[in-house]
Amino acid sequence: MGDMEELIRRAKTGNVRAFEQLVELLTPRLLLYAMSLDPAEAEDLVQETWWKAYRNLDQFNEQYPLLPWLKGILRFEFLSRRRASKPVDLVEELIMESTSDEHLEEILDLVPKKDQDLMKMRFVDNLSYSEIAAKLNITEVNARKRVSNLLKLLRSLLS
Repeated sequence: MGDMEELIRRAKTGNVRAFEQLVELLTPRLLLYAMSLDPAEAEDLVQETWWKAYRNLDQFNEQYPLLPWLKGILRFEFLSRRRASKPVDLVEELIMESTSDEHLEEILDLVPKKDQDLMKMRFVDNLSYSEIAAKLNITEVNARKRVSNLLKLLRSLLS
């Protein structure tokens, strides 16, 4: 097990020092990412990201890297602030407004690998639910339900 994985494991068990070490290690990378989104709010975005990560660390799946999860939280916070006055589904907007493949991959890394193709079909390829159902050999209702459940998962991970 690598050092990062060990720190994550210890932080998830409530070890505050391990969490502090994660903050020390990853804050520079988060700050660079935040600066690319909003230089004026970068430090606040990073601070809010760490606060949300701390509160929701038990939801983090250790099978995946921590940094994409943190970047997803940060980007969601950025969009939340930017769109505070508009009633939109921020998760769907986050996926649809991904400005690069890297941003999209960061978001998709938050959902189970088996469901990433489904999300790409819906939000990248803009397939209808009936087209998704046909491709996956499932019912249209099942396709809608799976996308809905994945969006709920993303909302809970990013809030």
